[in-house]
Amino acid sequence: LARFLNERGRFPEGLALAERSLPDLRRGLAGEPSHFEWKGALIEADIQRGIALAGLGRDREARESWMEALALLAPIANDTDLLAPRAAYAETLLLLGRTEEARPAAEQVLARGWGDPLFLRLCRRAGFAPA
Repeated sequence: LARFLNERGRFPEGLALAERSLPDLRRGLAGEPSHFEWKGALIEADIQRGIALAGLGRDREARESWMEALALLAPIANDTDLLAPRAAYAETLLLLGRTEEARPAAEQVLARGWGDPLFLRLCRRAGFAPA
C-alpha cells in the first residue's frame, strides 16, 4: 500500500504507512531471520519509506532507509534464482545513485522480463531500458 501511495505522490501517507509497519517487520525478522517473506516485506518497507522521504525533500533520511534495505539485500541478491531480490537490489542501488554498480543486476533482471513499473522507470532514467 505504501508503494501505491508513493506512486500517486501521497508521500506523507506512504511514509506513515511504511513507518508503522517497520517495527513489526523487524520483530518478525528477528524471530525468524531466515524467513524470506519477513525479509522481503522489510526491504520493501525500507525502500518505500525512502521514496516517501525523498518525495518530502528529506534526502539524508531517504538514503539511510535505502541503505538499510541494501544491507538486507546485498547478501541475498545474487544467491537466488528469484528475480524479486535481484530487482530490489538494483532498484535500491539506482535510488542511491549508484548506477554503474546497479547495471549488472538491472540488465540481468531486464533480460528476464521483469516488468515492475518503479524498477522500469529507474532503469529508463539510468539508460538501461528502452523508453
